[in-house]
Amino acid sequence: MAKQERHTFALEAEAEERIWQQMNVYLHLYLYDEQGVQIGMCSVQHQQGPAPERLRVESPEAVAQVKVCLYVVPRRLPDSPQVADSPPMNLTLRILRDGKTVDTLHRRINSWGGDQLIGLAYQ
Repeated sequence: MAKQERHTFALEAEAEERIWQQMNVYLHLYLYDEQGVQIGMCSVQHQQGPAPERLRVESPEAVAQVKVCLYVVPRRLPDSPQVADSPPMNLTLRILRDGKTVDTLHRRINSWGGDQLIGLAYQ
């Protein structure tokens, strides 16, 4: 069995202005060694304040594998009670390995219910 390489990973979220105004956004990286044992976790969040250019969390050291999680939680109800008045919002999630993008996910965020993405694994 070949030895598994270690890499540094980052998780980034970019979104339209409405997301940063209406939602709490949480990014988590769960860190694993070559045997699949979790050795750490790092996270970042945006709950209020000015909209960031992007939200980013990085592994503090090289690891064999990561699992990524995204949680987007409404901070308040949409302005209108009509669903048609609250179209989905766009968020782009990027996973980087050693500084290079290895996956890009485009998410449509529901104004009423938010979104979650749990446990996608990358080596």
